[in-house]
Amino acid sequence: MKNSLSSGQLINAFFLLLITFAVTSVQAMDLVVPLAKNVNDQYKSQLLELVIKHADAKNINVIPTRAGNRRQQIAKVKANELDLLWAPKSQDLEQELLAVEFPIYHGAMGVNALIVRSTDIERFNSLVDLNQLKTYKAGSQRASVTRRVLEQNAFKTISVVNGHFGHMLDGSRFDYFPITVTRAENVLNQWRAEDNLDVVIHPNVLVKLPLQVYFYVNKDNTKLATLIKTSLERAKNSGEFDALVQSSYEFQKAQSFLDKENSKIFEVAKAI
Repeated sequence: MKNSLSSGQLINAFFLLLITFAVTSVQAMDLVVPLAKNVNDQYKSQLLELVIKHADAKNINVIPTRAGNRRQQIAKVKANELDLLWAPKSQDLEQELLAVEFPIYHGAMGVNALIVRSTDIERFNSLVDLNQLKTYKAGSQRASVTRRVLEQNAFKTISVVNGHFGHMLDGSRFDYFPITVTRAENVLNQWRAEDNLDVVIHPNVLVKLPLQVYFYVNKDNTKLATLIKTSLERAKNSGEFDALVQSSYEFQKAQSFLDKENSKIFEVAKAI
């Protein structure tokens, strides 16, 4: 007796293979995301792994790609060349993209150090309340969310599209440069090394801004937005999200500044 398959059986097996392949292809999802720029960006990659772990959809493949600056990333998401990006909450950005309304940090990105002229340390030490700080001029990039938050809360700002903020601070164009604590030391060291500027991170004064960071997706991709939000909520309920945030460089850096003795922390209440 021959054990070979009949032509009908071979055809059936072939179509079964095609159906299996088609089903697998439908279930698989490629998630094209911005490539992490440095080791501190690894938190976002770990967060996406957490999303995948808690998603109902299976076979999600994260594909990091070079996506350029923020404006280029926005354009790519709108053109469906990139599936998501992460950015501070912004009404302007929400006109273009769909926000996944789940803050991916515990407010850590809102903790700002102040870079000041070294001769002004005592001047800032004498600050007694937020209203007094508002009388000083803050330097900021015109397109930044930080500028919008400060101006919404009646701070005086000097904003420019482009320029060297270190030189402008050193030249007394403004009084201080607020910058998230995760970037403050790198920026200061660069200014000192390249330009020998007499500026410092104020050792005692912090400004806590109501800044949250969200994932953003194409406005038509509500399915992906729901998947991400549902997965993050599950991760939070399990305790994994909080544990991951608290282990992140951004959170630990912010906490190290907040835990300093004799710190003056001025909290800005009104978000944009």
